Amino acid sequence: MSPTVGKYYKSQTGFTIGIKYVKAFPCKKPKQTLLLVFLLILSLTTISAILIWRNPTRIIQIDQNKDNEEEDKNEPIDYTADTNAAPKDKLRIVTRINWVAKPPSGPIDNLTLPVSLVVIQHTATESCNSQASCAYQAHTIQTFHMESRNWSDVGYNFMIGGDGAVYEGRSWTKVGAHTLGVNDKSIGIAFIGTFTDHVPAALMLNAFHNLVNKGVHDGYITKDYKVMGARQFSGTESPGKAFYDIIKTWVHWSEKL
Repeated sequence: MSPTVGKYYKSQTGFTIGIKYVKAFPCKKPKQTLLLVFLLILSLTTISAILIWRNPTRIIQIDQNKDNEEEDKNEPIDYTADTNAAPKDKLRIVTRINWVAKPPSGPIDNLTLPVSLVVIQHTATESCNSQASCAYQAHTIQTFHMESRNWSDVGYNFMIGGDGAVYEGRSWTKVGAHTLGVNDKSIGIAFIGTFTDHVPAALMLNAFHNLVNKGVHDGYITKDYKVMGARQFSGTESPGKAFYDIIKTWVHWSEKL
């Protein structure tokens, strides 16, 4: 039984005339305290997760037989080049999460693999020469494609930056939006920059060849693939006259499908 508490009370004349007993109620802890503690723990956990996620990414070296681990890692991945390339050449792929790509706004069809065509474009934008500036360009291009052209994602399967890295777009398995008429039967690779009057740097060309070699090695591209410029399918200047003149000297270049 709860204890009682005595309290004096006065009459209307101001004199004390007795003691009034009132029931004392037991003290309860406010639920608000527990809620505040829970919110504090949740906030600290969220902040810790964000700090860990924003940690500078590490570039790791792995063997080509570990290529399939790419989708499970958050770091740019270095691949050894094929046996015909110089030993110093590395294929460095910057994944979507590392250049802060937006998720696709809708479903994208799957490619029928392997494809037998690689289409080369230029982005007709400013060039870049560091991972920070190339990631910025990749993000800007994606935003333009999604917001101005109303595409589900960046149109290219891959982009190659002036830093010599490959920036993952729709990747190997998704239909691109780069070249009308052959999107569903090709891999579209864009060189970041405008190459009407000059050609891409050697490290960009090396990255392209190493990427295609990896595609052949992993079964995404046929061994007898053809390389063509986007200008061969439409009235565009892409990949730029100076660059296209170089492409026409490559072994896999084809005048027609």
